[in-house]
Amino acid sequence: MAGKLVKNAGPRTKRFIDENRPKVEKAIQDARPKVEKAIQDGRPKVEKAVEDYKPKVEQAGRNAVRYAQEHQDEIKGMALKGARMRLGPLGMALDALGIGRQESDPAAEPRICSTCQAANAPAARFCTECGSQLSGTPSSESTA
Repeated sequence: MAGKLVKNAGPRTKRFIDENRPKVEKAIQDARPKVEKAIQDGRPKVEKAVEDYKPKVEQAGRNAVRYAQEHQDEIKGMALKGARMRLGPLGMALDALGIGRQESDPAAEPRICSTCQAANAPAARFCTECGSQLSGTPSSESTA
């Protein structure tokens, strides 16, 4: 039964298309000038919008560049932290030792371990010699 419906649908569909083709072609011909006029009328509006928004977009770009320049140390630090996180255990070890960290103060003094008195990187959280956890602040004062 399904085959019979498909056979009958073919000629009916073809006849419908053939009967309506002139109407569709006429509708396209009638619509073409209206579409072209709408494009011509809209072109100045689009050009004006581009002119109006161009300074705003350029200013936003300048602001983005300025922000990146002002915060480049933070951005680099976040990128390094993300890279260390992707390294898994090796990244955790690098983080604990303070290797590859961006120093906020290049003249920062090394952190002195209270257990073995070894000098560590200013950003290190654990001692590179004995593995003890370093105190919360650089311990240049705690060398008593």
